[in-house]
Amino acid sequence: MAEGASVSPTVAGPERKPCECPLSEYPSVILARGLLEPIYQYICNFQQERGTGIEIGGMLTGQFVRQEGWPVFKVNGFIGAGPNADCTEESVLFDTEYQSRALEAMRVREPRTGNMGCIHLHPDCLDVCSEGDLLADIEAVKASDTKALVFSIVTINNPRPDPLSLFHRNFKFDFYVLSEELGFEYRHVRPVFADRIVLAGPPAQGGVPPAQFRRHCAWRPRLLKDKKRLVAEVRAMEERYGGRATLHLDGNLLYWRYTVVESGRRFPIQVRYPRRYPFEPPQIFSELPLPGSPHQMPGNELCWTNRLASSEWNPARDTAATCIHAAHRWFACLLVYLTLHKWPAEADDELR
Repeated sequence: MAEGASVSPTVAGPERKPCECPLSEYPSVILARGLLEPIYQYICNFQQERGTGIEIGGMLTGQFVRQEGWPVFKVNGFIGAGPNADCTEESVLFDTEYQSRALEAMRVREPRTGNMGCIHLHPDCLDVCSEGDLLADIEAVKASDTKALVFSIVTINNPRPDPLSLFHRNFKFDFYVLSEELGFEYRHVRPVFADRIVLAGPPAQGGVPPAQFRRHCAWRPRLLKDKKRLVAEVRAMEERYGGRATLHLDGNLLYWRYTVVESGRRFPIQVRYPRRYPFEPPQIFSELPLPGSPHQMPGNELCWTNRLASSEWNPARDTAATCIHAAHRWFACLLVYLTLHKWPAEADDELR
């Protein structure tokens, strides 16, 4: 989980804990030298036609082999998303009929060519696979005959240094291997280049049929696209709670961590921004298991406002700092309830 430092307009970036094993045992990706340029040109042309801020990508082709039991991907080709691909700012769904035809045409020239995985653009600087990507990619790996695929994320003008990344012009490429033997966890690998990739062995089965790829979703909280609102949120939190509240970004989840102190008891919480924020209020979750109470929802979520009553949440006025104030009141009521077995009437009226 990404750890934010003190409250700051800069949100801590997501980090996925890498699998621990000797470097010599890592799966590997071998790229044909010069392959990144046509991918770069394809994305640039797409952006000229459709605009920036939209996801796009395609299929990676080549040959899959195993060396000492670990997956090795020899990637020497690329097939675009296709003319009927469904591309939005949050996801891309490939035109599988187009990709299937293109792959068969490649096999006429080189029968050993197969589908090695996919590559797609994240319009912001999220250079790891999102939770939406993971769900789609696990399905694809399970459906493949190789039980292993390579997935690559492209980001543009991304300044974050990473020794495992490849840089081509202003594009940053990050390659991840997902396989059954890795427990369906992404392994970040740095590809090596080869001037000529020889595809040896019998004709390829394709790795996974193109139709098996589902929609890749890399949506980010709406708040990250509204810098003015994000700064206002940070300032409001800083003014009320200083460095006691910290802002975190874990994959697609943007949230504040804070510890409520009531009557000498400490209650660590998370205030999570929903996708449609600020048009719907944040959610408050206890990081510790909660005893049963009248104003509690599943998953240790605090029932602090009626989501169906627009009058209880004003997007133009309220911020996440409002939630922390509500959490203090909620836990004070909880302690009363645990003592008297009755939720305070005045709080009960406020929370209905």
